[in-house]
Amino acid sequence: MNKINKLQSISFVIFCLALLMNSSAVFSQVLTYDFKNTLSESGGSAADLNALGTGNFQTDSLLGLSCIQRPVYHFNTNNGLQFDNNLSGNILSESYSIELYFKFDSDMGFRRILDFSNRTADSGLYATGGIIQYFDAITLNNTAFSGGQYGHLVLTRDSASQEVSIFVNGGFGTSFIDTGSIAILDSSNVLNLFRDDLVFPDEASSGNIALLKLYDLPLSAGEVSNKFNSLKGTLGVLAFNSSSTSQCEPGNSFTFVNTSDSTGVNISYSWNLGDGTLTTDSMPVHSYLSAGSYDVYLIASYANGCIDSSSITVEVFATPSTPVISQSGNTLSSTSAFSYQWYEVPGGAIAGASMQDYTPGQNGSFYVITADANGCFSDPSDTVNFVWSGINETELYEISLYPNPASDLVNFNIPSEFKQDLSIRIYDVIGNLIFSQSGATEIDIRAFMKGVYLVQIDTQYSSVTTKLIVDR
Repeated sequence: MNKINKLQSISFVIFCLALLMNSSAVFSQVLTYDFKNTLSESGGSAADLNALGTGNFQTDSLLGLSCIQRPVYHFNTNNGLQFDNNLSGNILSESYSIELYFKFDSDMGFRRILDFSNRTADSGLYATGGIIQYFDAITLNNTAFSGGQYGHLVLTRDSASQEVSIFVNGGFGTSFIDTGSIAILDSSNVLNLFRDDLVFPDEASSGNIALLKLYDLPLSAGEVSNKFNSLKGTLGVLAFNSSSTSQCEPGNSFTFVNTSDSTGVNISYSWNLGDGTLTTDSMPVHSYLSAGSYDVYLIASYANGCIDSSSITVEVFATPSTPVISQSGNTLSSTSAFSYQWYEVPGGAIAGASMQDYTPGQNGSFYVITADANGCFSDPSDTVNFVWSGINETELYEISLYPNPASDLVNFNIPSEFKQDLSIRIYDVIGNLIFSQSGATEIDIRAFMKGVYLVQIDTQYSSVTTKLIVDR
């Protein structure tokens, strides 16, 4: 039987059908087999793969992706693996995606990749020479699966259109309309990998597989491309996680965890944290001094001279601008922001006061803290001493404190006639009273943490609230 000759009269489906696959699919089920010394599904959500014939786990460098070694499953010639769809939630129905990362050892003849008929039909997916072929429907000229070369293959099927698409190394290859249902599992409800049928047998090669993923919907072209580009992390050859991918500037702290599955005692790891910081810590914890985007690299050095790296980008968001309060009549207004919270001194956050405008119900001292769309909070605004319009109040006297910012001692400039009734209270930005003193015009702040505080100065005739910055 000559599969190529039988396909000479079959036209290729127009490539622009791939454009119909740009919408993002939402998967209710994804199964992952990563062959890290086991044939079990990584999440424990499906049946183990069945070994067909003989095979064993090995370590291998996934050349073309990384020179670092990781576990893979080696299948001998015309042996392979079997996925039991019935025992795994019937994820492979009439719409699905199958993703593989594997290599064949040989270039000789036809080599079976996928069999949907449990060895009872010659149809299915093959590689041969510089060709990938779904027999007997379509052929794709592609050399991705030459002997000894790992490649990324995705086969998708859409039940609505009956379109079967083949993607190789992240790119769309070809497609056909499956009117004969040759890309749907037969009544046996199993998918065989790498073992050939009994109709025209022994079209097979030995090889290694590092990844099998099954989806219950067809991947789009964009999703296939993203999965190819993220293979290094997916396969765990060289990968790491960050405690978060974005944080606000004040108090930011990122933890980076090496999740690589590389094997061998002669691998050493180092980090470049993107701001000039280099470290060999096993799990670095790092704070960035300024806002911006930082490319973080995990670098692996292997005894055989291999050096590889993996990266992610983390974002540090700048602190929003400090809001400014204006007053119109009896209404206080903040400069524009994404969200707002008004505070009273003393008393703290005012329940329900979360709009740009706030009308106090009484005289007092007020400030506002705003947030941006990233959830980052501003410094508190200057405090406004609010007096209801139309009410006669004792004139507020000029009262000040110095130095500001301060590090050890703070002095208060207060007219002498009011010092006898002087009371000073200091609050943190969320309204907690942390200091109270009467009479004295100098206070020691050396025990205060670095930051912004609100100082309420009460006299017999006035109450003034101002901001104090402690800096060292």
